[in-house]
Amino acid sequence: MKTGIAVCAIVSLLFISIVLPPPFRVGSAQSGRKVPKPTPVPPAESPKQPEAKPKFVPDPDADKFKLVFPISYGKKLYKDPPKDRKEKKEREKEIERVDETRIVSYRNSFIDELNKAGERGYRLTALGSPLIAIVRLGAVQYEYAWFETTSKFNIFKDGLEGKYAELAEQGYSVVDRNFLGGVCESEHDDSMFPNLFPCIYRDLFILERAKGVETPSQFKLASHEPSWSELWPDAPLTRQINESMGWGFDPILALSKCEVLLQRNADKGEFLSEGTEVKVVTRNVKKKVNELARQGYRLALTYFLIAVMYRHRDNTTPVSYIWLDGRKKKSFDQELARLQGSGAIYRMIYPDFYGIEHTLIFEQPAVDVSKRREYKVLKIELQETENFADQKVDFDLAPSSKETIKTLNSLVKEGFVVRDLFVSESLVANKASILLERAQ
Repeated sequence: MKTGIAVCAIVSLLFISIVLPPPFRVGSAQSGRKVPKPTPVPPAESPKQPEAKPKFVPDPDADKFKLVFPISYGKKLYKDPPKDRKEKKEREKEIERVDETRIVSYRNSFIDELNKAGERGYRLTALGSPLIAIVRLGAVQYEYAWFETTSKFNIFKDGLEGKYAELAEQGYSVVDRNFLGGVCESEHDDSMFPNLFPCIYRDLFILERAKGVETPSQFKLASHEPSWSELWPDAPLTRQINESMGWGFDPILALSKCEVLLQRNADKGEFLSEGTEVKVVTRNVKKKVNELARQGYRLALTYFLIAVMYRHRDNTTPVSYIWLDGRKKKSFDQELARLQGSGAIYRMIYPDFYGIEHTLIFEQPAVDVSKRREYKVLKIELQETENFADQKVDFDLAPSSKETIKTLNSLVKEGFVVRDLFVSESLVANKASILLERAQ
């Protein structure tokens, strides 16, 4: 049995149909009333006041934005090259056996660093591939947790509801996810139908809560199982989301063309309690998105082969959307400058089949606007150092990228804000790009 890699991201390391659901996982304690026995009255004394919890004050000299990434992962390392083919194969098998450990240590290192940043008052702003994040300094401390799903089909996230419910009881809410990739097994490397063979797709979900706030959160999963008579789930998902919004749930993540995650009180400004209509698009996405945009709909969420759009009752002004490929080095800068000059506004990322986020979506107003946006792109690179003593690989920013972070925070002082992270090169390159925006 040979293993064929369906998605490069996992190898490189870097890079709830809403049925009326079961009761939400939010419990309330109840107790009977007991009449206590009389007891002697104690001597009067001054009541003890609880100690006031000190208010968190962020470091006034700290950078407004920081980059968070794993600082290391475990790996079997050899100082000397293999003596022969036999030894080379033995080493390859050994490395394969510890691959799962390597993935776990890489993920755990990232979460540890994210929590260290949260302790200092930073909040997750953008999550990208490889596992890398931009965090922004604020006046509240945050705590982060995670769960991972493994599924046989990449359109469903098996076990999501159960794993999320456990952390939701503790006050955590999903804020983002990262597609880790997939592996399919086949007996023939040249199989023309790899999807007929068993596959495992993995997704990492990142959750957050304000430090110490354990009020349970509530969520729903809009989902649809495609059938031969209805392969595309636009209508079922559209109906479920609009119904759920009436119950106070907002869409927060498009997980696949068959699943959309919703949360109560998600603070999504585009989804108003009244007068908002939502439509889901799951085929000919770019074409259908612009057809709806001409009817006054706006993009709210995207993922590969799905877009969630909304329209307010009092705003049906048409717009259009433009997709910009971050990998096209020769034309990217010119096209970004053209979009900037035309008054286009950056909205979100559209990932490809492999979950790689390299396509940026801009909203183009139908009429000229007085206020425009200025955009800048900064590129950062991580470098690896083999640590033979500890049998791990250490990560750090390349020297030039450390200077880039200084430039980033200088630009922030000039009015720029970080909008997103995207991939402009191969994931294997350990590189990412940061999009900044300033209102002119």
